[in-house]
Amino acid sequence: MEANLNNNTEQILTSIDDQIALLTQRRDEPRNRHPPTEPLTPANIAALRYPDAGVIILLNAAHAEYLRRAGFNDRIRAQARRQCKQEQIDILEPYRRACNTWMQRNNAWRDAYQHCLQGNALQDEIHIYQRDEQGPQEIGIRVGHLNLNSLLTLDRNGIPEKFDNLQIMLGAFQFDVFVVGEAKIKGVDSARLAIPGYQVVTRLDRDYPSHAENDGGLLVYVSNGINYDVQFSGNRPVRDIYGQNFVSLLQLIDIHLIDANVRIVAVYNPPWGGHVNSMARVENNVVTGGLLHEYQNLNQDVVILGDINIDIRENANQGYQNGFQQLGFHQSIAQPTRPHEDGPEYDTLIDHIYSKRPNGVNGNFVIESGVFPPQQDRALGGFADHKMIYCTLIGI
Repeated sequence: MEANLNNNTEQILTSIDDQIALLTQRRDEPRNRHPPTEPLTPANIAALRYPDAGVIILLNAAHAEYLRRAGFNDRIRAQARRQCKQEQIDILEPYRRACNTWMQRNNAWRDAYQHCLQGNALQDEIHIYQRDEQGPQEIGIRVGHLNLNSLLTLDRNGIPEKFDNLQIMLGAFQFDVFVVGEAKIKGVDSARLAIPGYQVVTRLDRDYPSHAENDGGLLVYVSNGINYDVQFSGNRPVRDIYGQNFVSLLQLIDIHLIDANVRIVAVYNPPWGGHVNSMARVENNVVTGGLLHEYQNLNQDVVILGDINIDIRENANQGYQNGFQQLGFHQSIAQPTRPHEDGPEYDTLIDHIYSKRPNGVNGNFVIESGVFPPQQDRALGGFADHKMIYCTLIGI
């Protein structure tokens, strides 16, 4: 699966100019003097590499309607061709704009990459950070998460400020596994996301061409020398409590740390639709589904962490909190993780860390957890609008 993900990224990067040219030509064809008359066929549609499933369905539906109407007479057939072609152009226009956005982001990042902190300058910043900041302290397997709301953000001077701060944080706190939430890195080569001492294990980009910003996305770094394999990486459809209507699309990367025999599950749960049902579905005090339910009986230590977008500060969403407790999960984060501009009384705790040992195994393998910066610090100085969450696991 990982090879396929990397290949897909390379396809996007190497062929995106061709895709934009194809779609621009397609859009401008009606203005040409002698435009081609045929709409896109299913074979043409299949050759479009990376629109989301909804775009594919709409394009094929338009072609199917054209075939249905084309069976009447020549006049109707010609009209149906024109209508189908224009409908397909309208469907593809947001996709073409998204391709432009992806290419522009990659070009901007290519220039900014030359200005990233590197070498001695990076090491100096790491030493200052280690001296001045108080983060994870215990010895063990360190796991962290931070919603960065676009890793590619550049400051007014074109410097990748968030990326540089991430490099410093990883170097200072020496995480073994670190998850970047809402990375928003669609169309950017993974090689440009490299951080000294770490490998980009996998990435999961939002794949909605109609949404140029592509909210969401996960990026996972693992420290060099750690043996791992990727169990799953993908978008997970979530249905309502009746198992019928689509309500959400949870993003999930599941990594197995081989030597420690522990599963690290990175999650982005979008703040719309059935985001509570996607994690733990509770009916009549019985948990009947959701992600936590699926990992309940895993015969390994498991840590699930990420931006869950369910506030559990104090008694908020108490039914949901009862649900994960019923399943035997321990939630480690107690302080708010998203400061609110109107004051601390409006802060929320929406970034969580859940842990569970296999059934029948007692004790907690999480020996340290917390929020960074500490509660008294209200923000990260423009670094992110969430706080970092972390835990340390018993080492092997």
